[in-house]
Amino acid sequence: MSNDLHYRKYKQYETYIIQWISEEVKIILKKHPEEAEYCQFVTGPLSLSRLKQYAKLIARHAQSIPATIIHPLQDAIEGRKRTREFFLEQETQDITKTESHNTWLEGLEEILRIFEGVSSVINSRPANKLLG
Repeated sequence: MSNDLHYRKYKQYETYIIQWISEEVKIILKKHPEEAEYCQFVTGPLSLSRLKQYAKLIARHAQSIPATIIHPLQDAIEGRKRTREFFLEQETQDITKTESHNTWLEGLEEILRIFEGVSSVINSRPANKLLG
């Protein structure tokens, strides 16, 4: 698979995951308004630290995390790793971009660990039809 395709795929997965996280947080804050004191909902682009905060909020309230989130998250992490490897092999690598890429990769891995810590995660890996 070409690097461009890896890049586009992991970006699609990340967008899907971010949208799901945002929707889940809205639902949780509606059901548990007391959480708003600790976790403000924001509109617009989300920072990595805000996404991790949201993941922790979801983990506190979720009985399970759907496989339709875990698997795209795993795929996004793998895609970022492959893209990072590609850029590290290039002679014209931009250290700032590489560091930023690594920071996001580490953040996504942390979110995955948070979600995997929820008591019930579906472990079977169905064919991923989310992104065609």
